[in-house]
Amino acid sequence: MTETHVFRNLEDFNLLREVSQFLPWISRTFPKLSGYQETQRDGEFVRSYIYSFLRKHMDAHEPGKPRTFLDMYADKINATTDPSSSFYKSVGGIVF
Repeated sequence: MTETHVFRNLEDFNLLREVSQFLPWISRTFPKLSGYQETQRDGEFVRSYIYSFLRKHMDAHEPGKPRTFLDMYADKINATTDPSSSFYKSVGGIVF
């Protein structure tokens, strides 16, 4: 899927897709007609793009030498040992 495809889908107006945001059972009942399948596919494209960006960034990460906020965040996660902390391993939402 190309970036052009994602942006073209964002510009398309689908009334059933809009209504299914408020009535999720419509998406499950009519996945193709409501645009649910396209939304899932587009969401996966965005997730994979962000993940590849983060992965490239973190591959070049040197602990203790932050270049960006992401590096500082990763250092904090790696240094935290308290399981009740929001920075503890996967509790923070991102595992570097």
